Amino acid sequence: MDSRVFLAKQLDQTGQIIEWAISLFSEERLSEEPSHRTHPNAPEGIESFFGKWSALRVLFHLLYYEETIALPSLKHWVGEPVPIYPKSSEEEQEWKKCDNKTKLLDRFREVRKRQIDIINRINTIDWDNDKLVYHGHGKVSACWFVSKTIQHTFSHGDKLLRKALYWDDF
Repeated sequence: MDSRVFLAKQLDQTGQIIEWAISLFSEERLSEEPSHRTHPNAPEGIESFFGKWSALRVLFHLLYYEETIALPSLKHWVGEPVPIYPKSSEEEQEWKKCDNKTKLLDRFREVRKRQIDIINRINTIDWDNDKLVYHGHGKVSACWFVSKTIQHTFSHGDKLLRKALYWDDF
């Protein structure tokens, strides 16, 4: 199996899953944070089941990660300098400026497209070359990094779908 082709396809498909999950929310519910973690009858562990963020905030988080970490990191494999990652506090500052679902989804589609374009430009030798030092993981390959982005999407996509499907059950 050609992992570049496979993972590029997965980036596209998991992006579509995020878009689908967002489409399941009403406009009112989209920006609502789960109150279940403070509800007196909420079962133990409900906060981790739904997460703390609204669906729109989750979408922003995915977008922010991909615009500021995933995309700049992939660019390193096609000759750009080692990226400088933002401080974690910067995400919250940027979130305060964003609340438009359509614009966020458009940006998310675009950053996914750009990542796929870069994956297709990385040569086979460099694809598996551990050349980028990433947050406590030592040197990692482009293959590892794209796999990490997909894992990140699964993790937050799971929370989105839980909110969309089970919110009213609790």
